Amino acid sequence: MSSFYNFKIIEWVPFNRFEEIKQIGEGGFSKVYSAKWIGGKAKYDKQDDGSWKKRESKSIKVAL
Repeated sequence: MSSFYNFKIIEWVPFNRFEEIKQIGEGGFSKVYSAKWIGGKAKYDKQDDGSWKKRESKSIKVAL
């Protein structure tokens, strides 16, 4: 039995979880920004008892 699960979920990220926000492009009706997402996306491991434990996460660079 594998302890790896691949779920597709949408995670709401409050604006205060981003830092170093910079505009990197503009065109048409939009602007594109890059930022560092403090804590990055959530990753979980399923435990032997069936519960889920959140892994330690790292900040990652994202496009907004």
